[in-house]
Amino acid sequence: MARTHRLYLAGEITAHGFGQFYKPTEERLNQLTAELPKLQAEVDLMKVDRLSEAEILQEATTLYDRWPS
Repeated sequence: MARTHRLYLAGEITAHGFGQFYKPTEERLNQLTAELPKLQAEVDLMKVDRLSEAEILQEATTLYDRWPS
């Protein structure tokens, strides 16, 4: 990327050519950046669900162990 930028600055690549080369990459970067908060929320929800599952399993085990009494 830096090398291409240097070629553009040196006049070896036109502004149009530079734009055509980087526009799809820039658009994809913007899409990924916009998607990050949603993905982070999904990860956080999975962590909470996993903690909840562990707590439920612990409570069930405790109940099973205390059932005779």
